[in-house]
Amino acid sequence: MKKLLAIFVLGLLWCGNVYAGSVKGVGVCGLQSQLADMSDAGMSIKIAVFAKVKDTDKENCKKILGVLTEAQKKGNNKFEEHIKNIMVEAKFKSDVEVNISKFRMNWMQDCGRATWGFELGGVINVCEAMEPYKLYLFAIHGKPTVTKLIFDKTLDNDQAYEELKNQLN
Repeated sequence: MKKLLAIFVLGLLWCGNVYAGSVKGVGVCGLQSQLADMSDAGMSIKIAVFAKVKDTDKENCKKILGVLTEAQKKGNNKFEEHIKNIMVEAKFKSDVEVNISKFRMNWMQDCGRATWGFELGGVINVCEAMEPYKLYLFAIHGKPTVTKLIFDKTLDNDQAYEELKNQLN
Protein backbone atom coordinates (compact mmCIF):
# COMPACT_ATOMS: atom_id res chain seq x y z
CA MET A 1 0.00 0.00 0.00
CA LYS A 2 2.86 2.38 0.82
CA LYS A 3 4.44 1.68 -2.58
CA LEU A 4 1.16 2.41 -4.33
CA LEU A 5 0.77 5.67 -2.41
CA ALA A 6 4.38 6.68 -3.21
CA ILE A 7 3.86 5.95 -6.92
CA PHE A 8 0.65 8.00 -6.85
CA VAL A 9 2.37 10.97 -5.18
CA LEU A 10 5.30 10.82 -7.64
CA GLY A 11 2.83 10.69 -10.53
CA LEU A 12 1.05 13.79 -9.26
CA LEU A 13 4.34 15.64 -8.88
CA TRP A 14 5.41 14.66 -12.40
CA CYS A 15 2.08 15.75 -13.90
CA GLY A 16 2.30 19.02 -12.02
CA ASN A 17 5.77 19.66 -13.43
CA VAL A 18 4.68 18.89 -16.99
CA TYR A 19 1.94 21.52 -16.86
CA ALA A 20 3.76 24.00 -14.63
CA GLY A 21 5.59 25.25 -17.63
CA SER A 22 8.90 23.87 -18.71
CA VAL A 23 9.96 27.37 -19.71
CA LYS A 24 11.11 29.06 -16.51
CA GLY A 25 10.97 32.82 -16.12
CA VAL A 26 8.33 33.38 -18.79
CA GLY A 27 4.60 33.79 -18.90
CA VAL A 28 1.93 34.79 -21.36
CA CYS A 29 -0.16 37.88 -21.81
CA GLY A 30 -3.20 37.80 -24.01
CA LEU A 31 -6.81 36.79 -24.39
CA GLN A 32 -8.39 33.36 -24.34
CA SER A 33 -11.80 31.83 -24.87
CA GLN A 34 -13.00 28.44 -23.70
CA LEU A 35 -15.86 27.45 -25.95
CA ALA A 36 -18.51 24.90 -25.15
CA ASP A 37 -19.78 22.60 -27.86
CA MET A 38 -22.22 20.08 -26.44
CA SER A 39 -22.05 17.82 -29.49
CA ASP A 40 -18.36 17.20 -28.83
CA ALA A 41 -18.30 17.12 -25.02
CA GLY A 42 -14.89 15.45 -24.78
CA MET A 43 -13.26 17.70 -27.36
CA SER A 44 -11.11 20.70 -26.53
CA ILE A 45 -12.42 23.82 -28.25
CA LYS A 46 -10.37 26.95 -27.55
CA ILE A 47 -9.06 30.11 -29.14
CA ALA A 48 -6.29 32.27 -27.70
CA VAL A 49 -4.06 35.15 -28.69
CA PHE A 50 -0.83 35.15 -26.68
CA ALA A 51 2.54 36.81 -26.47
CA LYS A 52 5.28 35.14 -24.44
CA VAL A 53 6.93 37.62 -22.06
CA LYS A 54 9.37 37.59 -19.15
CA ASP A 55 7.44 36.81 -16.01
CA THR A 56 8.53 40.15 -14.49
CA ASP A 57 7.68 42.37 -17.49
CA LYS A 58 4.40 43.84 -16.29
CA GLU A 59 4.84 47.03 -18.34
CA ASN A 60 4.89 45.30 -21.72
CA CYS A 61 2.19 42.86 -20.67
CA LYS A 62 -0.05 45.81 -19.80
CA LYS A 63 0.60 47.35 -23.25
CA ILE A 64 -0.09 44.06 -25.05
CA LEU A 65 -3.35 43.62 -23.19
CA GLY A 66 -4.29 47.24 -23.82
CA VAL A 67 -4.00 46.79 -27.58
CA LEU A 68 -5.85 43.46 -27.52
CA THR A 69 -8.70 44.62 -25.31
CA GLU A 70 -9.14 47.74 -27.44
CA ALA A 71 -9.40 45.56 -30.56
CA GLN A 72 -11.70 43.18 -28.69
CA LYS A 73 -14.15 45.98 -27.83
CA LYS A 74 -14.39 47.56 -31.28
CA GLY A 75 -15.92 44.61 -33.15
CA ASN A 76 -16.06 44.17 -36.93
CA ASN A 77 -12.33 44.72 -37.17
CA LYS A 78 -9.28 42.85 -38.38
CA PHE A 79 -8.89 41.13 -35.02
CA GLU A 80 -12.29 39.50 -35.48
CA GLU A 81 -11.27 38.55 -39.03
CA HIS A 82 -8.15 36.78 -37.68
CA ILE A 83 -10.38 34.86 -35.25
CA LYS A 84 -12.81 33.80 -37.98
CA ASN A 85 -10.00 32.72 -40.30
CA ILE A 86 -8.33 30.52 -37.70
CA MET A 87 -11.71 28.98 -36.82
CA VAL A 88 -12.08 27.91 -40.44
CA GLU A 89 -8.55 26.53 -40.52
CA ALA A 90 -9.12 24.62 -37.27
CA LYS A 91 -12.32 23.18 -38.79
CA PHE A 92 -14.74 24.61 -36.25
CA LYS A 93 -18.28 23.52 -36.97
CA SER A 94 -20.59 26.20 -38.32
CA ASP A 95 -22.71 26.10 -35.16
CA VAL A 96 -19.76 27.06 -32.91
CA GLU A 97 -20.13 30.74 -32.11
CA VAL A 98 -17.31 32.90 -30.85
CA ASN A 99 -17.98 36.15 -29.06
CA ILE A 100 -14.64 37.95 -28.87
CA SER A 101 -16.01 40.34 -26.26
CA LYS A 102 -16.11 37.38 -23.84
CA PHE A 103 -12.46 36.40 -24.21
CA ARG A 104 -10.74 36.23 -20.79
CA MET A 105 -7.61 38.21 -20.06
CA ASN A 106 -4.40 36.33 -19.28
CA TRP A 107 -2.24 38.67 -17.24
CA MET A 108 1.33 37.42 -16.70
CA GLN A 109 -0.01 33.89 -16.42
CA ASP A 110 2.27 30.89 -16.17
CA CYS A 111 2.83 29.37 -19.62
CA GLY A 112 1.80 25.87 -18.63
CA ARG A 113 -1.51 26.88 -17.12
CA ALA A 114 -2.44 29.45 -19.75
CA THR A 115 -1.75 27.14 -22.67
CA TRP A 116 -3.08 23.94 -21.08
CA GLY A 117 -5.21 22.05 -23.57
CA PHE A 118 -3.42 23.39 -26.61
CA GLU A 119 -1.14 20.78 -28.13
CA LEU A 120 1.36 21.58 -30.82
CA GLY A 121 2.74 18.53 -32.58
CA GLY A 122 2.74 16.52 -29.36
CA VAL A 123 4.32 19.36 -27.36
CA ILE A 124 2.19 20.07 -24.32
CA ASN A 125 3.56 23.54 -23.62
CA VAL A 126 3.14 25.69 -26.72
CA CYS A 127 5.23 28.39 -25.05
CA GLU A 128 8.31 26.45 -26.09
CA ALA A 129 7.39 27.04 -29.74
CA MET A 130 6.66 30.76 -29.32
CA GLU A 131 9.25 33.45 -29.88
CA PRO A 132 9.31 36.04 -27.07
CA TYR A 133 7.26 39.23 -27.53
CA LYS A 134 5.62 38.13 -30.77
CA LEU A 135 1.86 37.71 -31.02
CA TYR A 136 0.40 34.30 -31.81
CA LEU A 137 -3.13 33.10 -32.42
CA PHE A 138 -4.07 29.54 -31.42
CA ALA A 139 -7.21 27.53 -32.12
CA ILE A 140 -8.07 23.97 -31.31
CA HIS A 141 -11.16 22.01 -32.21
CA GLY A 142 -10.06 18.54 -31.31
CA LYS A 143 -6.52 18.08 -32.61
CA PRO A 144 -4.09 19.42 -33.68
CA THR A 145 -3.71 23.00 -32.57
CA VAL A 146 -3.63 25.53 -35.40
CA THR A 147 -1.05 28.26 -34.80
CA LYS A 148 -0.59 31.58 -36.59
CA LEU A 149 2.02 34.21 -35.97
CA ILE A 150 -0.11 37.33 -36.38
CA PHE A 151 2.48 39.96 -35.50
CA ASP A 152 6.07 39.18 -36.42
CA LYS A 153 7.68 42.22 -34.78
CA THR A 154 8.95 42.31 -31.22
CA LEU A 155 6.43 43.93 -28.88
CA ASP A 156 8.81 45.93 -26.75
CA ASN A 157 8.58 49.48 -28.10
CA ASP A 158 5.92 52.12 -28.82
CA GLN A 159 6.27 51.89 -32.60
CA ALA A 160 5.54 48.14 -32.53
CA TYR A 161 2.44 48.72 -30.39
CA GLU A 162 1.15 51.34 -32.83
CA GLU A 163 1.71 48.98 -35.76
CA LEU A 164 -0.15 46.21 -33.89
CA LYS A 165 -3.07 48.58 -33.18
CA ASN A 166 -3.28 49.42 -36.86
CA GLN A 167 -3.11 45.76 -37.83
CA LEU A 168 -5.94 44.72 -35.48
CA ASN A 169 -8.38 47.62 -35.90
